[in-house]
Amino acid sequence: MMNRLLKLTGFFMMTLVIFSACNRDKKEAEENYRTLSAINDSLYYYGEAWTDHLPDAVNHKDFTTLGTLRQEAEAFVDRKLEYVRNMEEDANVTPLKKAEINYLLLEKEIIHEGFGRFEMFSDTTSNEEISDAYAGLLAMIEQEEEEQQRLRTAFKQYAEEYNIKTDKE
Repeated sequence: MMNRLLKLTGFFMMTLVIFSACNRDKKEAEENYRTLSAINDSLYYYGEAWTDHLPDAVNHKDFTTLGTLRQEAEAFVDRKLEYVRNMEEDANVTPLKKAEINYLLLEKEIIHEGFGRFEMFSDTTSNEEISDAYAGLLAMIEQEEEEQQRLRTAFKQYAEEYNIKTDKE
């Protein structure tokens, strides 16, 4: 009888430990999901701030405000790249982490090269030069859309793996 009681107690404890570990893993996964989603949401707003100022800068040929906005966005990406690179490694988060890093690296390039190109302009810059810069930025944005699709796929797979409810559900 005592032996059976010990076995039941052991089984109960193992079940409790496994359940706790699974619950902790899901909570960690949800936190990772929310944190990485928030990075992308914030990055979107940095891009919006810059693009909202672009028409005025072009119309008035005063590009000075764009530099500050670009620098803020670039600093944000640098901080978040470091954060994501330092996230704890685990087999399930690694594909999402890699997708996020690739996305942030592309965003850094777009911000530095695509946005930064406009900072060199002045009131004497020709409309053709501005159009060329804009065309280059649009080409970079096409790459961004491809990378965003890869990132969305990684987020979807991660959410499915951990049964995370998303905003789209």
